[in-house]
Amino acid sequence: MRKKKKDQKPKKLMVSIVTKSVGAILVVSLIMAVVGVIAVRHAYTKLYEEELIAATNLLRDKYDGIAGDWSVTGENLYKGHYNVSSDIDTMDELKEQTGLDYTIFYGNVSMASSLILPDGTRAVGTEATDDITSAVYKDGEEVYLENIDILGMPYYGYYVPLYDESGAVCGMAFAGRESSDLSGALWSVFIVLLLIGMAVAVITSLVGVFYSKKMTRDMKDMADGVTTMTTGDLHVQFMDETLGRPDEIGQIARETDKLRDKLANVIQATKELGQALLMAGNELNESSTQAGQAADQVACAVEDIAKGAMAQAEHTQEAAENMDEMGMDIDKIAANAENMNNYSEEMRVSCDQTVEALNRLSEQSDDTAVAIRNIGDSIRTTNESVNAIAEAAGAIEGIATQTNLLALNASIEAARAGEQGRGFAVVASEIGTLAAQSKDATKRIEEIVKALVEQSEENITTMQGLDEGMTLQMEQLDNTKNNMNSMAANVNNVSDGMEEVAESIEHLKKAKDAMVEIVEGLSAISEENAASTEETNASVQELDSTFELISGAAETLAFMAQDLENTVSFFH
Repeated sequence: MRKKKKDQKPKKLMVSIVTKSVGAILVVSLIMAVVGVIAVRHAYTKLYEEELIAATNLLRDKYDGIAGDWSVTGENLYKGHYNVSSDIDTMDELKEQTGLDYTIFYGNVSMASSLILPDGTRAVGTEATDDITSAVYKDGEEVYLENIDILGMPYYGYYVPLYDESGAVCGMAFAGRESSDLSGALWSVFIVLLLIGMAVAVITSLVGVFYSKKMTRDMKDMADGVTTMTTGDLHVQFMDETLGRPDEIGQIARETDKLRDKLANVIQATKELGQALLMAGNELNESSTQAGQAADQVACAVEDIAKGAMAQAEHTQEAAENMDEMGMDIDKIAANAENMNNYSEEMRVSCDQTVEALNRLSEQSDDTAVAIRNIGDSIRTTNESVNAIAEAAGAIEGIATQTNLLALNASIEAARAGEQGRGFAVVASEIGTLAAQSKDATKRIEEIVKALVEQSEENITTMQGLDEGMTLQMEQLDNTKNNMNSMAANVNNVSDGMEEVAESIEHLKKAKDAMVEIVEGLSAISEENAASTEETNASVQELDSTFELISGAAETLAFMAQDLENTVSFFH
């Protein structure tokens, strides 16, 4: 659409309407004048025809009332003994009374007439045209003609046949009126009708100007108001007179006033929506940042758990190796005990070696006990870390739920914004999808954490049993040491001591077997804990990436909200 030039002035609507109305009235008046003239001419023609018919019949009846036949003697026409040619006064009197000209033809030659030639003589001796003579004489018809030429002047004429006593046509009676009479009358009618039309146009113009002033003022009031609204100012007010008009102008003003109010409400709602979106974007950005930090903390906790699990696996492996060594020592003790009776000296040496081995075993048992306690502490630490993960996962799930609500609110507000809010609806939908994904990931973390908690509780129970076994082992080792000391002091009582030793060794073997099974189970649990922590770490990394996407979307939403607010700030 082409823009108007700045210096182009708007046309006056009411002036244009009045001008066109006057022009239309003039055209209609002209058409009415022409139609009126045609109608009047037709009426006059019909009237002339009837008048001429009556006049010719009157003239013919006048002479038909005279007795005798028609005849010509010299230049005179007679009806019986009455000289028609010399009866000029009768025709002049009729002409004076009716305004018509009369002529009596005998054959096709005029014998008496009221027509005066330019030289002042009567129009006698002139001949009628052949077509008229033929129609009247041969067919016996009455003939009416318009614009016939008589003495160089246009006439309306009517011819009727005159009959002799035998009933044959012997002449014609003519009555005529000059066409100029009708032309003058028609011209007068035309001028009158045209003047009436012009008078109506002038009156209409004056009335239109009178009423258009108020209408122009009201329409200018509306135009100024609309122009002001196009500059962004929505505080424009229309005049009460304009709003109170009962016609279409008043309706337009009232509807425009309503449109202004609705537009102001829409602009205000859009501004509030933009501010709400901006705040929501900032809050979403802060929430995603906090969630990312929480995810980082969870990752650190999972990493600590992984380290604890690895350490637990290493200590468990060491415990298994120590158990193997303890088994070998027990086997040696059993072998020495069998040969003690035969080799007392060797028994003493073996006793010394056994005491030394028991000392080492005691030290190893101490180390094993320390390792088991360390393993128990690691498992408790793991359990605490898992609980921390569960708390962080719950916080993340709450953040995801809040994010989903914010996205839903943003979608609703974007739908209210219509076309301008379509981009916000897409962003809000994407945020809602990301929030749902975050919630699903959090649920997976909670399931993994639940499994870790159950495994940790089982490990704690197992370690408690292992600790009790080690306590029993230490007591047995103490007993063995006492026995070995007694055996060194009382070699003679070696048989009795050997029975006790054999008994203790048997118990020690059982404890060793139980310890091996516990350590093997502990090793398997340690491996499972390590695998679970790796899976948890991968899930946390995926969750951290998701929060980065949410943060980017929140920044985009805030930027779009700021752009919307800048756009609607045009209106005030």
